[in-house]
Amino acid sequence: PQAPFKFNIINQKLVAVEGEDFTLLTTLSGAEIPEQLFIDISNSQYKMLQQGALTHAYTFKNPRKDIQFRFAADGFFSPLYTLKVLPKPVVMQLQMDLQYPAYLKMKPDSWQNRGDATMPEGTVITWKILTKNTENLSFLIADSVLRIALNQQTAVVSHKAKYSFEYTLVPSHAQLAAHDSLRYQIQVIPDEYPAILVKSDQDTANPSFIFFNGQLQDDYGLRKLVFNYKINDDNFYTKVAIPLQSQLTEQAFFYALDLALVNVKPGDKLSYYFEVWDNDGVNGSKSSKSALQTYKMPTKEELQKAVDSNKEKIKDDLQESKDQLKDIDKSVQDIKKDLFQKKETDWSNKQKLNQLLEKQKNLMEQMEKSKELNEKNNKEENRLSEEEKRLLEKQEKLEKMFEELKNEDILKLLEEIEKSMEKMDKNKLKELLDKFQLKNEELEKELDRTMALFKQLEFEQKLQ
Repeated sequence: PQAPFKFNIINQKLVAVEGEDFTLLTTLSGAEIPEQLFIDISNSQYKMLQQGALTHAYTFKNPRKDIQFRFAADGFFSPLYTLKVLPKPVVMQLQMDLQYPAYLKMKPDSWQNRGDATMPEGTVITWKILTKNTENLSFLIADSVLRIALNQQTAVVSHKAKYSFEYTLVPSHAQLAAHDSLRYQIQVIPDEYPAILVKSDQDTANPSFIFFNGQLQDDYGLRKLVFNYKINDDNFYTKVAIPLQSQLTEQAFFYALDLALVNVKPGDKLSYYFEVWDNDGVNGSKSSKSALQTYKMPTKEELQKAVDSNKEKIKDDLQESKDQLKDIDKSVQDIKKDLFQKKETDWSNKQKLNQLLEKQKNLMEQMEKSKELNEKNNKEENRLSEEEKRLLEKQEKLEKMFEELKNEDILKLLEEIEKSMEKMDKNKLKELLDKFQLKNEELEKELDRTMALFKQLEFEQKLQ
């Protein structure tokens, strides 16, 4: 007998995709409508889920191949239908091979099943893509769509990463176009500009030099460092290459500029800056400059005024040193007298000895400063004019005499006096103080000779 109702499939196509659930929808129409509707698959019946008064649904879970089925209700069956299951085009494996820019000296990398990545600018990426059930593979990168040829379900594509970008893989075949896609992101780290920080200092004892110390930094390495300078209003800067260690990303450097060597004369203005280049092998070396600095050499008049002022100070300091020697000699005599009158050394003797040692040390420091100021003044004097050989010889002799004022024997005696003072050895102290007094007498004579030569040289320089 014919069924008093009719099975009506709502789905337009009975086509599913491999591995993806498919929901079948059907309605019933006719004079008598059954209360329940079943689906028959391979002679096994499953109750369909009622949705509304006349609509029923059944979901095929994770279909892998074509499925034949029919509907059943109240002992009646529909014709046999087939749910066609299309093979799903998929990316089974994704391999990224990374070839970094040569200047980075980084070993190549190979990553499996990893589509997102961060890498240096200029890295060449080669994707090796293994697919299944795929006839066509679209590779969407930036604003371009590449159709990649497949060889035994494998595709290979390369790209040089200069900017951050997203890319999408879309596998497909003739029956199923652009059904699913995989989207990834590549983050590209650009090669940064190098950084430079420079500090300068002029040694007061050696004013013809400017000393520089600086810090250099770059993300991958440095190529060269150059000192640029010009005098007054020259049109071009003179360039001086400074060695650096290119393989280090962070390093310090030192540079001494001899003003005489670059022919800076009194009254000249020196302009200068440093420039450093990185080792960017992708875009070409990028450079950064330090701030432009200037150095104004004093005029001859200013230099002469400073030289004359220094000479007056040296004479005053030498006279002060001589006065200090006389004061020290008086202190020694007082201490010796106390030691002679007392059987044992006491705290007051020790205090006087400490004061004596302090005076002598101050004197030695004062004479050392006079020596340094004289050396500096000689250099300044020579910058002002070419000294005669005779005067230069006297300058050298004077510097030697200043050096001899730093009497090593007196320094050793001071150490011995300190040790004997700790032991409170009265006899030893007397002996050492006698020697100390004699040495200071010799020092006073040397000081007189130094002062005499200094004044003689000053007079002859004025006559020149």
